[in-house]
Amino acid sequence: MASLPAMKTKLVIVEGIPGSGKSTLSRYIHDMLNTHQIESELTILECCFLQNPGCALLARHDAGEDRFIQHVSRIAEQIQELNPILFYLKQPNVRETIERVKTMRSQEWLDFAIWYHTGQDYGKNKGLHGYEGYIQFLEHRRELELQIIEQLPFQSFIMDNSDYDWENQQQTVSNIMMKYL
Repeated sequence: MASLPAMKTKLVIVEGIPGSGKSTLSRYIHDMLNTHQIESELTILECCFLQNPGCALLARHDAGEDRFIQHVSRIAEQIQELNPILFYLKQPNVRETIERVKTMRSQEWLDFAIWYHTGQDYGKNKGLHGYEGYIQFLEHRRELELQIIEQLPFQSFIMDNSDYDWENQQQTVSNIMMKYL
């Protein structure tokens, strides 16, 4: 929805698959505000708008795509008055992203992620198993998230972060944020 006029935001949402850079970008936005001494009633939410509901409604309960989409749409309507902006860090190759992130996180993290996404209702009902099942789930969730973003009633920015070019990403985010503060 790039045609909306810039209005002051009170909410920044950062989303993407595991390892896409959500924490890095959220920290950058926080630090940028502090560095420029920008006083704002701004809240930064990381993975709370799409990822967490997607994991709970899809992976854990297999509640269905429609329920997930409806849930996020209702939240979007309720937060619209905050003039939120969403940054989605898109990783075109889920497998490469998870291969990269699993070298930086513990084996326990990976084992839990695999179990969470394949050992509960969605994974069992879809016949997902192990690492491959986890990748399949993330690919599906990413596509649903991108569909949802197209329908959001507020400004969203899908950023290809496949090469982790943080200097470029930070400049882009800074330029966007300055329009909305």
